[in-house]
Amino acid sequence: MDWLIAKYHPCFLTAGDYLLKVQNRVQSVSKDGDSPFTTALTDADLSVQNLFEITTLANHPELAFDSEEESMSLNKKYFPREAEYRILLDPIDGTKNFKDGGKTFGVVMTVVKDRQIYAVAMYLPAYRKFFYSVRCGGTYLAATRRLSEKGKIQTLALPRAGVVRTDHASKDLIERIDKVIQVKEITRDYDPQTWRWPKFGILTGEIDGFVKMDAPLEDWGAIAFMAENAGAMVSDKDGNLIPNYFDFPDRKIPSLVVSRDYIAHSLVLNALKSWE
Repeated sequence: MDWLIAKYHPCFLTAGDYLLKVQNRVQSVSKDGDSPFTTALTDADLSVQNLFEITTLANHPELAFDSEEESMSLNKKYFPREAEYRILLDPIDGTKNFKDGGKTFGVVMTVVKDRQIYAVAMYLPAYRKFFYSVRCGGTYLAATRRLSEKGKIQTLALPRAGVVRTDHASKDLIERIDKVIQVKEITRDYDPQTWRWPKFGILTGEIDGFVKMDAPLEDWGAIAFMAENAGAMVSDKDGNLIPNYFDFPDRKIPSLVVSRDYIAHSLVLNALKSWE
């Protein structure tokens, strides 16, 4: 699977350079949703999506391809509906912060085979960091320009942040977790000037974990996969193994809890006991 990550590596870098260059000039695109975060969409999202679609069609037209904004895709019709490998793309994870001029955004690509995640790659343009993870093979932080220069990362080696991230969580859920560890809830605490707790912070040290209900594979699931391969704990809210994303509509599992280590995970799970 490393060969596929290597094939897309230049594409990530081009997308990242483009995003940084146009960030202060992006235009919003209309999108349905229930909050400013779910409706956040820019012409840059569609451009990055287009770049990855073209790269895939030019080099591996046999791959299936799904993207978060595929309803606006000009290329969806050219991809096979079913294939041995499927690419899932979140062209800009953190569009709202990107649009607001912040740094907590990235490009996330997932490779799926037989309804299982096999690899994930993520580029954080403002951080100049490229992460990738292959099933049962660890998670790596690679040099931006030279993929062969890489180092294995472990969440245990990161300093404790003392923060757990939630996303569109209920007031009751936030209050339960807040009793044992500080919570940063994006709909409550987001300020474009000060926000620094992205979901990928589990890999960069800004958060000790996150809790997400109705968690989609394309972003939350992908980062959970990378974190787990880096030594993090991953479960549902009851402490069970997470189910298969493909068994649920829109590939969203009911609950996802990710923590840097056993101690943080136990604190969060205990806080969630009997919560409905």
